[in-house]
Amino acid sequence: MGISLLIIASSGIVALQKVASQGNGHARELAVASQVARTWIERLRTDATVWNTSPKTGTPSDIGQTVWLNQVNSAPQVWARPVFNGVLGSPGADVHGNDVPVAELGNAFYCTHIRLSWMFPEEVIRADVRVVWQRAGGLGGFNNLGVCADGQAVANFDNPALQPLSRYNFVYLSSSIFRNKALLQ
Repeated sequence: MGISLLIIASSGIVALQKVASQGNGHARELAVASQVARTWIERLRTDATVWNTSPKTGTPSDIGQTVWLNQVNSAPQVWARPVFNGVLGSPGADVHGNDVPVAELGNAFYCTHIRLSWMFPEEVIRADVRVVWQRAGGLGGFNNLGVCADGQAVANFDNPALQPLSRYNFVYLSSSIFRNKALLQ
């Protein structure tokens, strides 16, 4: 009788361990995705440093000189993968949140999409960042990479008829990006 009681208690502990392990894995994925989104917001803010106003003349620079923020005029309010700027800024990230080389986007675990729109024309941009990854459990996770592959169109994530959204996890982050203004004297 004591042995049967021990077996029943052990099976409960094993089941609890499995649930705790899955929860920890999901929490880690969520934390990494959140960090990737914050990194992209900072990249967009850094991109805004070339979008400034001359301290001597007060003349604003053209937003077309930026790497990513110029999308606000060419494709406003449209989700898109950010283009690689040649140094950093790959839209794909590995399981640790590190940039994946553009040639290997099909192996990315996380994929970043950005959407830009004017809050105050020529002064403030609203930047939305979305990080996408596949859910674990047979439909995603470490065994099914490719959320950032070329064949995986960004528009698919906005069209439930094309992609079952239950297969993906999303993290959204929004921020305001201001034009840099020097103090005029």
